[in-house]
Amino acid sequence: MSGDGGPLPAIGHIPFGHRSVAAADAAQPVALVRFTTEGEMQLGMFGDGFRFLVIDERCPEDRVYELTAVQPRKVLEVLVPAGTAIGSANDERHDALVARMEALFTGRPHLTVVGSAP
Repeated sequence: MSGDGGPLPAIGHIPFGHRSVAAADAAQPVALVRFTTEGEMQLGMFGDGFRFLVIDERCPEDRVYELTAVQPRKVLEVLVPAGTAIGSANDERHDALVARMEALFTGRPHLTVVGSAP
């Protein structure tokens, strides 16, 4: 992306897919973006072998930040315990969850009445 604020390219399917954390290879590096119940965004990096770049278009003179602090794997195991299901855009419930989130953010219900029965 050139910094013009245009759409992001498709990233593709996240390797975990529908599997749980327990099914993932323990040595696989993981980048984590967590939103707390208060709405705070937290970033974490677990393992080696990749770069984690954060782009903030609100800061045009300093828009790219690299997260370099690797967290201990035990922190990831606490945040995402073994057996936790990991969803993706390929889930059968994805469209319904997107509709619910949009309703939450816009204040409009995600279900509408289409008419009453005669």
